[in-house]
Amino acid sequence: MTELYNLLFFLAFLLLAPPPAFAGPDDSESPSTHWSENAGAQAVGVSNAESSVEVITLSRALAFALAGNPDLEEFSWDVRASEARLLQAELLPNPTFEFVLEDFAGSGDFTSTDQAQATLLLSQLLELGGKRSARSQVASHASELANWSYRIKRVEVLSDTTIAFIHVAADQEKLRLAREATKLAKTTLQNIVARVKAGKSSTLQEMNARVALAQLDIEQERAEHELKAAKLRLAAMWGAQNALFNRVDVDLFSRQPIPTYDELSDRLRSSPEIQRWMSEQQIWAAETRLARANRIPDVTLDIGLRRYEGPDDGALVVQISVPLPVFNRNQGRIEETIALQRKSKAGKRSAEVRHNKLLFGMYQEVHQAEIEMEKSKTKILPHAEEALRIAREGFQQGRFSYLELSDAQSTFVEARKRYIDLATEFYQFKVEVERLIGEPLHNEVRQISEEE
Repeated sequence: MTELYNLLFFLAFLLLAPPPAFAGPDDSESPSTHWSENAGAQAVGVSNAESSVEVITLSRALAFALAGNPDLEEFSWDVRASEARLLQAELLPNPTFEFVLEDFAGSGDFTSTDQAQATLLLSQLLELGGKRSARSQVASHASELANWSYRIKRVEVLSDTTIAFIHVAADQEKLRLAREATKLAKTTLQNIVARVKAGKSSTLQEMNARVALAQLDIEQERAEHELKAAKLRLAAMWGAQNALFNRVDVDLFSRQPIPTYDELSDRLRSSPEIQRWMSEQQIWAAETRLARANRIPDVTLDIGLRRYEGPDDGALVVQISVPLPVFNRNQGRIEETIALQRKSKAGKRSAEVRHNKLLFGMYQEVHQAEIEMEKSKTKILPHAEEALRIAREGFQQGRFSYLELSDAQSTFVEARKRYIDLATEFYQFKVEVERLIGEPLHNEVRQISEEE
């Protein structure tokens, strides 16, 4: 009897002993609390860093967005959750403790526990067919999928931040142009007033000049409002409530050569979106292996001790149970995973075709914007500026009318506005190409033209 008890206690120790500790978060502090505090510290750090910066470059704006964007933080939790699922998938099933008391509280000799049988069992499920390995592979590929999803969101945040930065730069240029136009209109009005006093111009020209100046004042106020709104949208990319910076530093009109379409198409194959589809295929391939492994029945091993109170004896109890796969051999799940794997392959092919089509369209747009920028820079702006100079000199000499001067001023301002819009379109299309391929077109990190 003593040997039986010792054997039973030894088995209980093996099955019920706590597993070795793993490198994970402290039980006294939940991961959510710990990460939330870090996220809050990051947000405070971004806010403090921004408050100490009057001028923001593109690379600094991207760094702020990566550190404080709320949507990106939300996706980072998905990555953490996938890592926890991988940890869970690799764990063994827990043993089961069972105590059975029989043949008591009956009639006759079985009214008491003198003839009772007490059985103490420890059960362990033995997984066969490589289930744990297959389950771990599914969780591992799911973790890769979560990482690719995070990278896709990261590219989206970087792209949206870059576009918001471009709009701030464009609105800065438009406000500068509005102020120049207003200053020019004031100078023109002063000249007309002097000419009216000298009897060289009519009061009608003075009234027209005053109306033009008032309209330009309104345009300047609108430009100031749009710049303020654009700065707030940029600051919101890193979770700020207010735009604490004063301006952005960038040369909006500088350009770098765009790679060829064939080169961009090759880079598209390794984009995060395409890689995500490949990870999804791997998940369903692993799910198929797991489904096939689940066809193999698991074995449940019970071992314990039975005590006979009547003869005052004991004996070992060993029990093995195996389900019989007569009806359910997991056929439906296997077919489901195979179908979903094929669906994922079709989705990847569809995404490749769709992204190539989008890439071709964006490439044509950015190429056309580049051509228009060059023509505007070399053929339109110089002539508009020269025409304005001639009109101003001629108006002061009395050779040109106010109408001709006003027309030259409007042409110059509109040409400058169009040049700003073309630069904005160029970089917007460029960023959309980068969004598709999942990386910057050049070696620098989404740098328009700056030195950090």
